Amino acid sequence: MGGRFYLPQLDGLRFFAFLLVFIHHSPVFPSGVRAASSLKEYGFVGVDLFFVLSAYLLIALLHREHAATGTTDFKKFFIRRVLRIWPLFYVYVCGCFLYFLAVDGRDFTTIAGRTIGHLFFLDNFFTAFAGRYNPLNFTEHLWTIAFEEQFYLFIPLLFLALLGMRRSPRLFTLIVVALVVAQPLVRWGFTRFHESEITLWVVPFLHSDTIVAGLLLGAGVGAALKEKLPGSLIALTGAVLLGFTIFVLPYSDVSQSLPARGVYFFTLFGLSFFLIVLGVLDDRSWMAWLLARQPLVFLGRISYGLYVWHFVGNQFSPGLTRAWLSTHLNLDNPFVNWLSIVLPAFTLTLALAALSYFALERPFLRIKSRFTLIPNRAD
Repeated sequence: MGGRFYLPQLDGLRFFAFLLVFIHHSPVFPSGVRAASSLKEYGFVGVDLFFVLSAYLLIALLHREHAATGTTDFKKFFIRRVLRIWPLFYVYVCGCFLYFLAVDGRDFTTIAGRTIGHLFFLDNFFTAFAGRYNPLNFTEHLWTIAFEEQFYLFIPLLFLALLGMRRSPRLFTLIVVALVVAQPLVRWGFTRFHESEITLWVVPFLHSDTIVAGLLLGAGVGAALKEKLPGSLIALTGAVLLGFTIFVLPYSDVSQSLPARGVYFFTLFGLSFFLIVLGVLDDRSWMAWLLARQPLVFLGRISYGLYVWHFVGNQFSPGLTRAWLSTHLNLDNPFVNWLSIVLPAFTLTLALAALSYFALERPFLRIKSRFTLIPNRAD
């Protein structure tokens, strides 16, 4: 049995990944400031941060398991993934389908077909073929779960490949460079025949930059840099690059001469989050210290539920609260009106996520611990 491996600052970072997605699906901030509009438009990058964190943690845990036991039990790996992801996912999807039957029921064939896509973790491909996100109530964001489940299938092969390549640094470097360069080239070639940003976004082999970034972090890439430079400086460099990609590049003259943004944006996101996570891994940094504070750690621990439930929170909470708020607040004020929508939505999402964590997820996490060789709480 290996020693405990837990980095609370990554839980805090998970919460900010969710927060970016939540902002993306919230009303536009009423200030009229371009930066606020860009933050909403590009808040979807929180999904990429989730991908980096998941890939890093899975590979890092497998490395520690291999170092402690001399082998890797992939059967237990898949059991752990099932126990972590499936209970909430299937309860949520089935609940959404029952809600659809109760309140709507129209276009049943299409909705039933897309629900089957959810149940078999194929919704990202269904989304690519249909050219639209899942129309089943409150589930259009769940293509990301299918995306990650498909990635998990290749974890054994990827992990074994990483183990082999690390024995030959030169080969490892060449393959890493090839992977990083190949991704935008593949996307550029794809856009020559099929202009669909949705497809670029939801298909794994077209959008694996951040997965690769997480795999490399888990394999120890960047460790030497982290020893030479302060972690906070590395993370801030990544944050500046991310800010440039989101707030400056789309409005610059340079962007006009570049191909579709999906061709190169995902690579920039991958590099940005690689640096951010690498910096945060430094326990000595003030940024890691800040992210490891409560309640950020708790919010990060329930971030899976926050992500799953936030469409429900956005749909129902404003209607439940605005009638009461209208008698106590001046909703004619744009900022107050915005808060009256966003804060109740976040509150309801938080309540649902906490409830599902303690009532549904935690019992399965206890079972999951029986199949865990390296104890951790970051799952």
